[in-house]
Amino acid sequence: MKKILFVCLVGISMAVTPTFAHPSAPLQRKVITSTFEGRILIANSGEEDGELHSIEIFNQSGTLLFSQECNGYSCQINLNSLEAGTYIARVVAANSIKKWQFGIN
Repeated sequence: MKKILFVCLVGISMAVTPTFAHPSAPLQRKVITSTFEGRILIANSGEEDGELHSIEIFNQSGTLLFSQECNGYSCQINLNSLEAGTYIARVVAANSIKKWQFGIN
């Protein structure tokens, strides 16, 4: 039974022709994304943006409140100590920077 299954799988894999993207096809841009899980901010980047270097949190006056060094394509920062209010997040990657405003209730 195992030999028959192996032969069938080998036969199927040989019958499937790999397909490749056309060289002139546009590349899909991967950008820094961010999500919240409770009061934890998680940032992710793609290869085009490069590895993340840092996540920074500022208050509305522009004062730096938190800074988290990153090393890789995913990074997180805990925001539990922030009071309710509006803040600015800045995520720095090797090839791009994303900055946005968010609120905590």
